[in-house]
Amino acid sequence: MTAMRPGLALLPLRAFLGGTFTYAGIQKLADPGFLHPGAPTYIGTQLQGFASGTPGGFILRAFALPHPVLAGIGVAIIEIVVGLFAALGLLTRPAAVAGMGLSVLLFLTASWDTSPYFLGPDLVFAFAWLPFALSGAAGQPALTTCSAVRPRGPSAASVSGPIAAAPATNRPRRGESQV
Repeated sequence: MTAMRPGLALLPLRAFLGGTFTYAGIQKLADPGFLHPGAPTYIGTQLQGFASGTPGGFILRAFALPHPVLAGIGVAIIEIVVGLFAALGLLTRPAAVAGMGLSVLLFLTASWDTSPYFLGPDLVFAFAWLPFALSGAAGQPALTTCSAVRPRGPSAASVSGPIAAAPATNRPRRGESQV
């Protein structure tokens, strides 16, 4: 039996991360109480709890707590975009960096009080994003590798034939005088 290429071996992890982040974002937006103050699942109440006594709390107090609904919608949209891009292999490296950043922020806030620490999922998610942040979707099926989304135009590596091989000359063009 031949060994599987490392890039291809990471495909199930990329699909899992993409599906999980997409689901998390959709679940937030589908929750009828998520954006409504007073509801048990209101994002503002969650943010207050996450900001209290955690190392990342200052970030939530500065940016999320003043506008909890906007922050909740923003996080949900980021999760959906990151998840879809990762699952499809489109801009995988930037999507992974965003997913890893969000996971680290959630580790430093939402799951900070989880004990022992390894029972909290956010730290595991942060490290699961790391291979994709470092190498993108290298060696995997990905939308980025399709010709429809690759940058168009000739590059030095793609131009071949007599035109590319012909050396530059200083001969005058027709109608120009040679001085």
